[in-house]
Amino acid sequence: MFWVMTVKDLKLMLRDRKALLITVLMPAILTTILGFSIGAFFDNEIQLDPAKVAVVSNANLEVDAKKLQTFFNQQVVQMGVNEIEMLEQVVELNFEKLFLNDVLLSETIQQFIEYEQMSFEEAKKRLNEGSLTAVIIIPEHFHYDLWLSFFTPFRNEVQISILKTTENELKAGIVEMIVKGFTDHLSVGVIGKQVLLEKAAEFNVAEAAYEELGQFMESMMTIQLDETMIEGAAIEGREKITSFHYYAVAMGAMFMLYSAGFAASYCVNERFLLTFARIRTAGVSIVHILGGRMLSCTIFTFLQLAVLIGFSTLLFQISWGSMFVIMPLTMIASLTVGCLAVLLSVINLQAANDRTSNLFQSAIIPLMALIGGSFVPSGGFPEFFRVLGDKTMNGATLNGFLKSMQGFSLGEVQGDLSILIIYSFVFLVVAAFLVKLKEV
Repeated sequence: MFWVMTVKDLKLMLRDRKALLITVLMPAILTTILGFSIGAFFDNEIQLDPAKVAVVSNANLEVDAKKLQTFFNQQVVQMGVNEIEMLEQVVELNFEKLFLNDVLLSETIQQFIEYEQMSFEEAKKRLNEGSLTAVIIIPEHFHYDLWLSFFTPFRNEVQISILKTTENELKAGIVEMIVKGFTDHLSVGVIGKQVLLEKAAEFNVAEAAYEELGQFMESMMTIQLDETMIEGAAIEGREKITSFHYYAVAMGAMFMLYSAGFAASYCVNERFLLTFARIRTAGVSIVHILGGRMLSCTIFTFLQLAVLIGFSTLLFQISWGSMFVIMPLTMIASLTVGCLAVLLSVINLQAANDRTSNLFQSAIIPLMALIGGSFVPSGGFPEFFRVLGDKTMNGATLNGFLKSMQGFSLGEVQGDLSILIIYSFVFLVVAAFLVKLKEV
């Protein structure tokens, strides 16, 4: 009887032209339209207006140079080199100038940032007025702390602060990424210094190493600094995600939710046509009815996603990744939609109308799609909404398939699979509770 219910419900969905149009045809059409129209953003052919940034410097080169000279004079353990010559080498490396001129004024970074220096008070005022995207604050003793970290065995922590508003998280995020790239590059330089000095001491050439340290560190810091930061954002060894990759997955993750709404709406029609009553009179339990609904919706959603995968692969040569990742993802995502259909069916049967399905399709799905990244990538959203979107069932499906496209293994997408499994369990538990609370 369970399989009979499954076949009955599956036939209903396959004969529903409206359902087929929305769940199967619309994702293919929108993938094509969005892939071509928004492809330039993914291929960097269209650039955002540069972020307006203020730089507030609390550093003072002369003060820090004197502070470093005092440190050398008071240093108990001598480094075996002429401290005066060492000091002259050190102060030649101006980290603030390096950041402002070699990084922020580089051709690559100027595509994203336009900066001007000003006082903290003016910067804060303009930030509150909305004329600035962010404020970069260079801390006091910036030079001294970096000199100490780069040219002595010691290490002082340096933190460049960023003030931003919540109005343009995307541009502010770009500013944060660039500053982080610079500080990460500094960290690499400090590690390189440590390795150099350790190896020099090991081979008894510490004095010679200190004499050449200034030139070595300056070369390390200035060679292709901006390229290093930008290229570091790419994932080495992973496939590039184009607009067609993204929206093929995004539309699939969004429109699979409509399958649950359509599956649940059939319960109301069956109730009004007395089909449901006849099935119950024939001795079919509610478990078999809802189980058939779950399995039929799961199969339909699986076919829906399979059609989209086949369409995008043939027409746009999209690689969805390994079958060992795609199959479990598709099956579990489809099962989650089937479990959601059970919950919506129970609510519809108890309410004796399809208002819940209509509300779900007209309001809840678009909201979930927006938060989950089906309309635009959620990377530019505020952190709260970005995290929330990743935890939605469509967001987890989207992330899972994107990881598969980039070549991630099944173990690396288990977090997204776990989210879908949890949703499936919750939907079934809530549905069982509602059935027990009020028999349908």
